[in-house]
Amino acid sequence: MSAHDQHKKLVEILLRRSQAGDFSWKETADDNAFNFSVGKNAVRITKVDGFRGDDIIVSLINSSGEVADYFSDTDLDGSEPGEWYRRMTELFETARRNALGADKILNEIILELDDEIPF
Repeated sequence: MSAHDQHKKLVEILLRRSQAGDFSWKETADDNAFNFSVGKNAVRITKVDGFRGDDIIVSLINSSGEVADYFSDTDLDGSEPGEWYRRMTELFETARRNALGADKILNEIILELDDEIPF
């Protein structure tokens, strides 16, 4: 399997398992980057300004904290945004919501504002 195919498979796994709540994404010093640990290594997802809009970059961080590999949605899609841009943007938003606790906050606000008595 080529590195390009492995990158696509990794995005699919990260998206599926992130949506299932299997990972605990964490905030980083960069407002547009989130990461989680995988054993001694880590995965980071970052949104950056690109030539034609936002680019999503996935970085693989080794145990020494160095970027061992990285790829972007444009690496997977080519020059025009397409399927991999959509998937990686969805992954970024899922990681962001997880790291910032958006679902928990949303539920708390709904409970606080909902004055209906449950039966």
